[in-house]
Amino acid sequence: MKNIHGLILALGMGIAAAMLNWAYLNSEARRVDMVDFIGVKPGVTIGRGERLVEENLVAVPVPMSQAGELNDFAIRHSDLQTVVTQNVTRTISGGSLLLRDDLRTPPPELTLKEDEIALFIPVDTRSFVPSLVKPGDMVWFLVFSDGAAASPTPADGAPAPTPAAGPPVPPAGTEAIGPFRVLSLGNRLGSADAMKAAGIPQTQENVMTIPGKLTAGKLDPKEEKLLKYLHATNYRNMPIMLSPR
Repeated sequence: MKNIHGLILALGMGIAAAMLNWAYLNSEARRVDMVDFIGVKPGVTIGRGERLVEENLVAVPVPMSQAGELNDFAIRHSDLQTVVTQNVTRTISGGSLLLRDDLRTPPPELTLKEDEIALFIPVDTRSFVPSLVKPGDMVWFLVFSDGAAASPTPADGAPAPTPAAGPPVPPAGTEAIGPFRVLSLGNRLGSADAMKAAGIPQTQENVMTIPGKLTAGKLDPKEEKLLKYLHATNYRNMPIMLSPR
């Protein structure tokens, strides 16, 4: 009998210890420091270019110890009032966190380095998709090494030369001049999504701005070569090639 009583007592003490341990862990879990990030309410979809409203946003708690680099990409719920009424640059589905990149805005003005000048180059938008090219990309300009590149521009008032009969002569070859950094595409100083989200209409995307450098009043050789080609072709729109990012 004593052995049975002892066994029952031991089981009771074990159960009591387990319950106390569970209660302790549960209370400690509640004490974990949490940080709230902004999320989109489940069942809500915010379309690209739409404004954020407080009713569509919720607090998403994350343990502080697990937040890690999330602080660099997501927006804390304490900053809610700074994001309300802003436009988003992508479609965000319910249950997703609101990221800093979702609120990108285009730069306010063209920025040049101290030793740079801006060169405006007409580009052929039929040869590439403008929305896929953004400032900061590196591009090459394609020039054609046929006789047309060196043909003189008629003087003011002089009649244009009559083209020779027969089919056009195909280019003998092409040459790529570059690379050049894109400063803007028309009035677009950032991504197409950021422009749309900011409600700024895009204009003159057939003119690309690139940086140049003047040394003692002279351009660098590749920039001078590009401008000479443009002058020889009466500023004909140029095709481009996009370098890998």
